[in-house]
Amino acid sequence: MKRSKWHFGKPVTAALLAASMIAGNFGSVDVNAAPTKSAQSFTVAPVSTGTSIYMNTTQITHAKPTGLDTTKPVKWTTSDPYVAYVDMVGNEKGDFSGKILGVSGGTAKITGTGVDTTGAAKTVEITVTVVEAQATTNLEKLVYYYNAGDDRIPAALLTSTWKTTNIPTAPAGTKFPSKSYVGYVNGENGVKWLVSKDTLIKSNDKIILGVEKPHGVITGIVSDAITLYDPNLSSADQIQYLQGGRYIPQTGESSGSGTNNAGNTATFNAKEVITNIMPDGNNGLWILGEKGNATHIVRKQMSLQSKALLQTEISRNYTDRYGFQSGNMRFTTQEDMIKALMTADKDVARGNYDTDNDGLWTTMYASGEIWRYNYMKNTFGPNDERTKDAKASAIRAVESIVTLGYISGTQLKVTSQYNVNDYVYVVKSYGGNVKTIAEAKAWLSANEGKPVFVDEKGKYTLTDTGNPASAGFFARTYKVDTSNNGATIPEARTWDNAWIQKKAGQAEDINGKTVWYNVPGSFKNGTQTDLKAYDTVAVPPRLTEIFANQNEGFDADSMDLDSNKVITKQQHQQMN
Repeated sequence: MKRSKWHFGKPVTAALLAASMIAGNFGSVDVNAAPTKSAQSFTVAPVSTGTSIYMNTTQITHAKPTGLDTTKPVKWTTSDPYVAYVDMVGNEKGDFSGKILGVSGGTAKITGTGVDTTGAAKTVEITVTVVEAQATTNLEKLVYYYNAGDDRIPAALLTSTWKTTNIPTAPAGTKFPSKSYVGYVNGENGVKWLVSKDTLIKSNDKIILGVEKPHGVITGIVSDAITLYDPNLSSADQIQYLQGGRYIPQTGESSGSGTNNAGNTATFNAKEVITNIMPDGNNGLWILGEKGNATHIVRKQMSLQSKALLQTEISRNYTDRYGFQSGNMRFTTQEDMIKALMTADKDVARGNYDTDNDGLWTTMYASGEIWRYNYMKNTFGPNDERTKDAKASAIRAVESIVTLGYISGTQLKVTSQYNVNDYVYVVKSYGGNVKTIAEAKAWLSANEGKPVFVDEKGKYTLTDTGNPASAGFFARTYKVDTSNNGATIPEARTWDNAWIQKKAGQAEDINGKTVWYNVPGSFKNGTQTDLKAYDTVAVPPRLTEIFANQNEGFDADSMDLDSNKVITKQQHQQMN
């Protein structure tokens, strides 16, 4: 899947948004590295009504604390997403309980802000204690992000300095990845953290084979990095290179200079400058950026299952676009982005937009969720909240893909006889009564282009039953002008040469019936009204409901997948 650095005002892929975090001391939570695994087992209830919850890792419970009306909207946040994550993903409509996922050993505060049963404002804090109960865990790097001026950034990080003499070298037979190391600090148990300041080179665009012309590059990119050396790990893991926005505080600026393949001036839109590092005394590292923002790399035991569940949950919470998991998301500010990552706050300003391959990425995601459901069901049983959650996620992803077969509104038509191999079979599938190839060819010739419907038995017929048959043509993706798809910033009708607008006008079909039609077009050149595709197949209510539920409060057309606000993306084409 495609990846990019995550920035405010820039696209963020779903996988990267989640993976950026898993690489802390946040809020009032003390994060301890490598906690001892416990054999203690909690049977957490599907619904928790108190303000203290005890649970094991990977377990799920729904918080409905006494005094907070969870039938009304509630804002949920967590003080530590690596201990307990919270959202409302997968809840039934009208259920605003906080779905809490136990991630790793520790304690976190879950806060729900809404109203009580009288309608008065109400905030409830829930203390969640999570015990690591997985048989196998790994020492993970968890990254916490802080904006400049945050009082949780240690004061010593602003005054201490790294060592600049006797910089360690790699053990015999190995080598450190950077060329220019400028300093280091000692961690615990022989661990070394080294700072490097290399300037990088990036190639631009794509190399076109057979085209002899200069290839654009950018040189002088500022991208400081950290090398972790831990002699306590296996030989393959002892040297680790930590680079990019996942680990290093970003400035929000560009660096480097060069050209793209067209010869235009180009820079690289990620500049990372390290001004100081400091060990946290517990196997981790604090990093101070040039703008005063900081990251805290915490090394802590976590199971692969918890890691996967957390990454999935973050993607579902922020980048779900009525079931799609393509993840083209943008935050208004860096502060909003950090708030989203560190607290699970859904109210941060962000937009969630389409990508060219929504269907492709979501198909792969759906396959994974089906396997997750199968695993959870076999491991924990059909009534466990983990199983129910996986099932809901799998169904939602599958239904979003199925919608692509209906969204264009294209009705099945009788094909030309020249597109058929098994003539008799095809004609019979349309409801025709023929026995020979000659009869089938004649039937196709007489009925070519006629719309096909579905009868009460679910079979094709040329009789207008009022239930048109879908052509089965899958769009690449779609969007609805002014809707926001669960984000806070609405989509805009900026569409390229591959978009088709629904219900652009009306015309008569081959049977003389007045029907709606779609037209292709582009943002630059307008619509091509001489090219029409009939739009006579409505999106089934069950599929429309997914979209409408995520866009409540908008006008009827903005919640309707059969309105003229809908534009669909088809296979690549040019309409110049």
